[in-house]
Amino acid sequence: MTKIFMIIKCFSKLAFIVAISAVLPLKACSKDPILAVESIGIITMATNSSQVDISIKLKEDSDNFGNLTIDWGDGEKSKITDATSYGKSGTLEFSRNYSNTSRKHITISGDNIELLYCNNNQLTALDVSRNTTLTYLDCSNNQLTVLDVSLNKELKELRCSKNQLTSLDVSRNTKLTGLYCSNNQLSDLDVSLLNTTLIYLYCYNNQLSALDVSQNTALTDIDVCNNQIKNLDFSKNTALHLLCCKQNPLTASALNDMFGTLCYIPETIWSAIDIGLLPSESDCDFSIALKKGWVFGPIHGSRSL
Repeated sequence: MTKIFMIIKCFSKLAFIVAISAVLPLKACSKDPILAVESIGIITMATNSSQVDISIKLKEDSDNFGNLTIDWGDGEKSKITDATSYGKSGTLEFSRNYSNTSRKHITISGDNIELLYCNNNQLTALDVSRNTTLTYLDCSNNQLTVLDVSLNKELKELRCSKNQLTSLDVSRNTKLTGLYCSNNQLSDLDVSLLNTTLIYLYCYNNQLSALDVSQNTALTDIDVCNNQIKNLDFSKNTALHLLCCKQNPLTASALNDMFGTLCYIPETIWSAIDIGLLPSESDCDFSIALKKGWVFGPIHGSRSL
């Protein structure tokens, strides 16, 4: 009985070793097609437009320029050699004209996609979660209701204005220096935790009732006009020199308090503050800000989207 048990035990070990040996070469093979697909960055989008224009820039040190492909969703595909032109900053520009306005699903595949311009394309869906090398994304002026950038941790500039977004989570985009999310339907925007590198913040024409920028000490430009904000505090924003906050329910007292939190502006730096034609404007003590070097005037849209 003992000998039979030993034979069965040895056979089980041998079977296990054979099974492992059969699997290991498959995983170790760098040319395995499944692994190759997983390593390629994928971006998908959907549109009803009859014309789509996309601009892409790959990392300069990329070794895989040749594997960029665009599946236009109508049976046609484009490679890097099919770029219609080379735009500013070395971007590759692609364009596709469709025969109808039916819904198309576009797939962009390729390693090391760094910049993506897909604005003005009537996009109804966009998924960039599988392209983690993205540092710049412009998807403004579309019809997006959802945008997930939580996995795009290399993202430095995000332009998603003129969409239909009701929420936007940028808490994981710790390298973000520019956020342009104006003309949406945002009721909340949290940049108070890890967005310490933020320099430009344009979130006008939304439904924000509050905004905490106390952790954004690098902030130089902010436009929060046409929201529902009642109080603003810029006491921690010592680099700030451009501010637009008109068309908010800010009372004269709230404006004076805000003026008191503004930093002093050196004579060598141009500064401007736009409070618009608020009902409380005539009751404000402009001297609080003027004594700090701030200049009042219309500036809305100077660097917008």
